[in-house]
Amino acid sequence: MRKLEYYVSQFGRLGPVEFAAQYGRPAFVAKGIAGEVQDQSSGKKGTLKMSISNLMVSESLTDRVWLVTKSDSTEPGVTGGRGSDNDIVIPEYTISNRHFCIHFEPFRLVLMDLDSTNGTFVGDKRLVPFQRAPLKNEAVVRFGRYQFDFVTRAGFLACVEAAAKPSR
Repeated sequence: MRKLEYYVSQFGRLGPVEFAAQYGRPAFVAKGIAGEVQDQSSGKKGTLKMSISNLMVSESLTDRVWLVTKSDSTEPGVTGGRGSDNDIVIPEYTISNRHFCIHFEPFRLVLMDLDSTNGTFVGDKRLVPFQRAPLKNEAVVRFGRYQFDFVTRAGFLACVEAAAKPSR
């Protein structure tokens, strides 16, 4: 996971064609904390539930980018969560060890919650565990208490290119 500014510097160093070849992938860009975790005393040991508040900026993950990239694991799709055995590792305590999976389908990407404790949300809708939800460019996605912008390959390249342009 690197900050967006790293990709902007790589874009300037490599140029648009080489940058697209090396880094042109869908991505999650962390925006900040969208909720606080509270113990609701549900009777299930270790279970935490979310209560939503206004988006708060936290420096730890904000503006960090996770490229949607498959590692060498044999599992289908791209897995994500707090555990180090995932393709996308997000070091945040409200994200389950094995939180979500992204599958490549013809002409689209789909997101699936893997029965995580604090849920996966696309927009304001909590995903039903193990059901696939299509991901569109600039979708607002929340894992645990963190909010992310999902960008497609073209969306990521456009985001980096726009950030690389000098302001006037």
